Amino acid sequence: MNARLRAAALLRAGPLAALLICSAIPLLFIAVRFAAAPAVDLSSLWQTLRFAVMAAGVSIVVGGSCGAIAGTLDVPGRRWATGCATLLIAAPPAFWWIGFTRLPGGFGSWSGVAGGSVVAGVALAPITLLLVLAAAREIPSNVYQAARLYMDPVRRFRFILLPLLRPALTAGFLLTVIILLGESEIPFLFGFRTSMTDIVTTFSQTFELGTVVPLVLPLLVTVFALGLVMANALFAVLVSAPASGRGVTRRPAKTGMAIGLLPLPALAALSLTGYGWASMSSGAGAWGRVPAGVATVSASIAEPVLCALAGVAIAISAAYPVLLG
Repeated sequence: MNARLRAAALLRAGPLAALLICSAIPLLFIAVRFAAAPAVDLSSLWQTLRFAVMAAGVSIVVGGSCGAIAGTLDVPGRRWATGCATLLIAAPPAFWWIGFTRLPGGFGSWSGVAGGSVVAGVALAPITLLLVLAAAREIPSNVYQAARLYMDPVRRFRFILLPLLRPALTAGFLLTVIILLGESEIPFLFGFRTSMTDIVTTFSQTFELGTVVPLVLPLLVTVFALGLVMANALFAVLVSAPASGRGVTRRPAKTGMAIGLLPLPALAALSLTGYGWASMSSGAGAWGRVPAGVATVSASIAEPVLCALAGVAIAISAAYPVLLG
């Protein structure tokens, strides 16, 4: 009987073990390279963290505000605005910025860490927005309804809504930081160094993987540390008990409150308009480059789709035997 139980346990652990082994292969490669020539380069790590933290701060302010409005108020066009806002995470932040600079008016003159942080933070704000919406679904409706009856809006936000949304805001902040640690396009466009710009530049000059290990290692350790800190907050949002009464009951709000949901869809629309303006201004020459764009878009779409399918398959194969047991 014990042998049968051990065999069942091994079968259940198999998918997770395979995932961990595949994930460990790049780490093993880095460890071997580091053991051969131990070196760590921290010269641009501080700038990287500064950029990522500033942009994540912008993300939670913008995304958290939009999420709080969409999660607690029934404003006109709420579903449409929320859906359009998520378009921003369908492409890298640099994509939206380049389109924005194509508008007439000279918007491409921004530079430095502050400008790059604003652009990257706004582009990734839907991450926090979606996490806040998920957290609002888990707030017991009777608790928030009681707060509406006995508290003014400021006290209700400070003592009820903000503490209940804190795990979502924390997870959104840390997840955005982790994503931006690997961002190189925005730093290149805004003219400042990060660990990723150094990695890309060094590798493009040498094509030797070993030369970037001193830059990759501190970045990797930072990502792991942030991931460990983020785990509890993220699981509190995504893996939590069902709320009593299907979450916050949205209260009808005036049309003016819809203004709080418009910035993200408006920015996406302006960026796409910039691309259209540039195409029409440059004439037929711009359309001659469409095949390269098609290849880029196809690869960009295929990557998340394949990752999503693989993630679902791994989750089902790992969880299903456990549920059966």
